Parts: sequence; structure tokens; C-alpha cells
Amino acid sequence: MRRTNRAQALLSTVLVFAGLTLVLATPTALSLIPLSDKYAAATSDALRTQLLAAGEALMAADIWHGTGAILGGVLLQCGAVLICVVMLRGGAFGKATAWLGIVMHALDGAHIVAGFSCRYQA
Repeated sequence: MRRTNRAQALLSTVLVFAGLTLVLATPTALSLIPLSDKYAAATSDALRTQLLAAGEALMAADIWHGTGAILGGVLLQCGAVLICVVMLRGGAFGKATAWLGIVMHALDGAHIVAGFSCRYQA
């Protein structure tokens, strides 16, 4: 695809990697893994209760409450839309595949932006 439009393919790749980096840098459900190990090794009910409360707190503060995840998601979807536009112009993928990608990633990006704006309205 870089032969079709090298600059746009490079820009979309940079956007996707920047977005992915931001999303992976935010606290996610991966934080539950050490808690699960500690819960399995706990010897008292009090410690199990504390670890269960910590797990519930992690689940309540989901990934999409952080600015990094929201910005990362928007960058990721923008990069994906751009690469689908390159797919549309090139001949390596079918037009239906490219259009499906454009629509899918645009709707996902709109979902992230709409969820963000609804969450912070008074």
C-alpha cells in the first residue's frame, strides 16, 4: 500500500502506533492479573475481601474514563480510516473491503467521541 500513497500510509501507521501506545499505557483489566494471583495465594478472609474490593475498584474505573485512552482510541481510528482510504485507492484489496473498513472505523471513532462528549456534559 505504500506504493499507492507513501505519505498517507506512513501517516496512518504513525497515528495507529501512537494511539495504540496511549491505549496500552492506560490502566486496564490487565491489572487484575496480579490481583488474581494474590487472591489465589491469600490465606485469610480479610485479605481476600481487600483484594476483591481492589478488583471491583479496577472494574469500576474502566479504561474509557482516562484521557489517554480516549485520545489513543481517536488516533487509532483516524489512522485506520486513513489506511482504508489508501486501500480504496490501491489495487491490493477489494473496494468493498476498503469501504467496510472506512465505515467501521469511522463509526467506532464517532462512538468514542460521542461517549466522551456525553460523559462530560452537565
